[in-house]
Amino acid sequence: MAERTALYTDQLNNVSVVYNIYRIVLPLVLLVTYITSPANTQLGALAPTLFVQVTTAYAVFGVAITFFSPASLRLLENTNLLASTLVIDIVAMTLIIYTSGGTASGLGLLLIVTVASGSILIRGRISTFLAGPIPPVRCIWFYSTVPLQRRYGA
Repeated sequence: MAERTALYTDQLNNVSVVYNIYRIVLPLVLLVTYITSPANTQLGALAPTLFVQVTTAYAVFGVAITFFSPASLRLLENTNLLASTLVIDIVAMTLIIYTSGGTASGLGLLLIVTVASGSILIRGRISTFLAGPIPPVRCIWFYSTVPLQRRYGA
């Protein structure tokens, strides 16, 4: 039994390392893509300044969580801290999706990675909490960005 628990803990650590790399690399790739060819990409199409600010802040957040959080925090053992970092990830990704034109940009699929890794890292019912806010937030932003003519056919 102890061997199985140690193996599970090692797997969680591996998932955490991979997710932290994803958390740093994703905003940097999006930002570099936007900076190198802003005319050829849909990234930041709706709000370019907000896109740059959010991706930069998200990259800094990823670096801070990965490299500067003290080992004494034990991120994987502190469920509240882990849940709050994943909620920040969801909010940042939702803002990036919004600034890039919404779900038409195709970036909505990136939320799956965040919610799936959060469900792996957090045990129990709180993992369901991570996926809960996504549909209402996306509906609110959809209805706030789509003109009335498209919504109601007027």
